[in-house]
Amino acid sequence: MTTHKVDTLIQQFTETLPKGLAHLKEEMSHNLQQILKSYLSQLNLITREEFDIQVSLLKRMRQRLIALEKQGVETPEKSSDHGLISEK
Repeated sequence: MTTHKVDTLIQQFTETLPKGLAHLKEEMSHNLQQILKSYLSQLNLITREEFDIQVSLLKRMRQRLIALEKQGVETPEKSSDHGLISEK
């Protein structure tokens, strides 16, 4: 989640505060921002761009694997005599 989205979320929340608590708006906004940033940093999230790159890499690896299988190169999943992967 980007800083802009966090700020927007906090703004939406603080706008829903009753008028009597308006004086707490700035303090709550600051505290919520710190809490959200701390929590989100612990989630080990990646950006959409990073995700798309990984998807692209996996597609290329799959294509290479298919090409190798067509050439007759044995993969560990298909070889039973190596004992690397048990097929059960």
